[in-house]
Amino acid sequence: MTPIGDIARSYALRTQSTFLRAQISQHTQELSSGRSANILAETKGNTGELHVIRHDLRQLTAFQSSIRETKLNFEAKQTAYDSIGQSLSPVIDAGLSSVGVVPNDTGIKSAAKQAFAQIISTARSGIAGQTSFAWSAGLPSGNDVLSDFQDAISSSSSEPASEVIRGELFDFFNSENTGSSSQIPTIAISQNRYISASETTPPESLLSALSILAETALSDTPLSKSDGRNVATALMVAHDGLVQVQADLGQKQEFLEITETQNAARQTALKLFENELTAVDPFDVVTKLQDASLRLEALYATTARLSQLSLTRFL
Repeated sequence: MTPIGDIARSYALRTQSTFLRAQISQHTQELSSGRSANILAETKGNTGELHVIRHDLRQLTAFQSSIRETKLNFEAKQTAYDSIGQSLSPVIDAGLSSVGVVPNDTGIKSAAKQAFAQIISTARSGIAGQTSFAWSAGLPSGNDVLSDFQDAISSSSSEPASEVIRGELFDFFNSENTGSSSQIPTIAISQNRYISASETTPPESLLSALSILAETALSDTPLSKSDGRNVATALMVAHDGLVQVQADLGQKQEFLEITETQNAARQTALKLFENELTAVDPFDVVTKLQDASLRLEALYATTARLSQLSLTRFL
């Protein structure tokens, strides 16, 4: 039977061996990461400041992610507005160059119908399955919209076509069939700093352009040279309004860039501060690692010596 003293000694040696191996593993980790594995000891129990820093870093990471997504959305909107402006150009050119009466099936009416369809198609486009504009989600094709407008004009005997189209546009973009509930109107991009990222309805200048295009495309009377020039002038005014919308959007983009840079600077400062609180002296760690290794080797040698003595006593 193994004496109680030998069992106790064996248990003590195994416990000490486990402790030393854990120390070696800890110091090796600290040496590779440069950070203390025992934060509680390193901060002398005062971890509140470290928790605040790490909370702020997580929050800044979320802010930066929101900024990146919003920047992509704004870039898509700028591209869409550029495309919309280009869609208006053929109609403006057709209106300014029209001579005499423009036939119903060619010239400015054809250009207006095509431009209307292109603008609706542009508004329906987006990135990652999300439309660039909150108000464009659920939009049908431009030809379907024009068909609905034509039915509304036909069923109204008293109102002018322009008023009917304007009312249809307002009702259409404020109906439950359009608009995206997945887009958040206001997004947090920094501490106490927010930005509006979506619109519930199209800009007034775009509504005006769509109304003019629809009225021109659906006109049941021949258009004179004067009518063509009036259409071109009205579309140029609407185009100027769209340029201003892009300028306002550009200011938001600049605001995002400034905020992103400020957030990045704060992240860097907080990470440096976090490193100061959790960093370890590599020379001190190497000394502790060597000490633990030597103690473990001595323990192994002692264990082997005691085992030999126990075997001799047994024999």
